Amino acid sequence: MADHVYDEREDSVRNWKRKLAEDPEVQAKIAARKAAADAQREKLEQAASAVAVGDRCEIVGGNRGTVRFVGDIPELKPGVWVGIELDEPVGRHSGEAKGRQVFECAPRLRARRFRSRPDLRPNVTGVTVI
Repeated sequence: MADHVYDEREDSVRNWKRKLAEDPEVQAKIAARKAAADAQREKLEQAASAVAVGDRCEIVGGNRGTVRFVGDIPELKPGVWVGIELDEPVGRHSGEAKGRQVFECAPRLRARRFRSRPDLRPNVTGVTVI
């Protein structure tokens, strides 16, 4: 079916989507979701600004390590990511994300998975990373 013929149909998905795009209630929901996503992104960026490469940290579960990366990783979903080199070889990753080496780990140490919502606590020396 040609595009111009399909555009003339009243019962098409394209026409339904067009009507939705013009609906003020739908537009308000879209704007609210975008605002919530922007607020979450700002909150993550603010939290990540308190984390610096080289900071010592303790993650949930009691494992301790050193922050090796803070920032965006285009290969992963949008967010602020924190890569941690653990003191003990108990992690699942090696500083790599989707085939890209983001940071280097010491031999036989593995890095904790990157997190879009860093769940870090202060370490024993009192450095607060989040």
